[in-house]
Amino acid sequence: MHFQERIELPKLLDKAGTHRQSGMPFVLYRNPNSTVVRGIFQESPELHEATNFLEAGFIFAPFLSKDKTILILADRTYHAVCQSSGNQDPSKNQPPQGEGAGHITLVNKAISHIKIGTFEKVVLSQSFQQPIKDKPSDVFLRALEKYPSAFCYLWHHPKVGTWLGASPEQLAKTKAGGFHTTALAGTLPYQTGVAPLWTFKEYEEQEMVTSYLKEKLGDYLEAITTEDRQSVKAGKLWHLKTNISGKLRSDCDLKALIDAIHPTSAVCGLPKKKALDFILENETYHRTYYTGFLGSLYLEAKEDVSFFVNLRCMQLEEGMATIYVGGGITKDSVAEKEWGELLGKTGTMLALL
Repeated sequence: MHFQERIELPKLLDKAGTHRQSGMPFVLYRNPNSTVVRGIFQESPELHEATNFLEAGFIFAPFLSKDKTILILADRTYHAVCQSSGNQDPSKNQPPQGEGAGHITLVNKAISHIKIGTFEKVVLSQSFQQPIKDKPSDVFLRALEKYPSAFCYLWHHPKVGTWLGASPEQLAKTKAGGFHTTALAGTLPYQTGVAPLWTFKEYEEQEMVTSYLKEKLGDYLEAITTEDRQSVKAGKLWHLKTNISGKLRSDCDLKALIDAIHPTSAVCGLPKKKALDFILENETYHRTYYTGFLGSLYLEAKEDVSFFVNLRCMQLEEGMATIYVGGGITKDSVAEKEWGELLGKTGTMLALL
């Protein structure tokens, strides 16, 4: 019954621009491999916090629970159709320059902790800033065009800011009592016509994420199944992906399930507590909503939920975009290569500016 009113995409973008100028919250989003762009508009500037996941609306959740999980209410909803050609030409913007001495030092520190058994894996990230002149709606349009297989969104709340992303990773999806999630890890640059050559490091990293999710989901799902691992393309990158599904137990608490798996080892590390402690002590900035999650809560169908990890994202301010990227560190990591991977990942967002 939701999203019944269809309008043209330019009109939907204009509504979003007007809503933003008026200081009102909204979100535009498109699910992977879909042509439907949905718009949710809240008619007051109030900041609503999601507390138990029994509310209906659009969730925007942080990396850590100390930041608020925001719920945008669906006071008005629309949908539009956008046909994408999937054009993924390389960015004209050059990746950030520099030797990355600070990040390389941090990665080497993490590797030393892994070798003495402090943790098995930790995900380290960094932010880059890029001057921009684009309107948020123009950047969103490019995301729709360039990344048809990603979850693309443009989100705004006057009390938080404006975020935009093209995430390749589903955190949770429920439908008719079933549950689905994705274990995504490992990164290689994409080359046209060349298959990815994965090493033990990437396979091990991806297996850690898969095992972690299966273990945590055991208390909430019945009949868990794991599909074969596959290579998937996301923009100019390859990733390793494993689909995991099962049946929700009759007494399952969705909020408790999400709390159990988030943040996953794909964005934090293993064991979670020790990896998280290292991140908080050593990363030089606060992630806020980067590596959090977002998506629809009981909107597209009464019992359906669809959340994505907030990866390949940026925060948009007047004249500046802050791009967030990260990578998993294991005992087989090479610090200089990890820095190169971070620079490569910035290309996903730079291609939109």
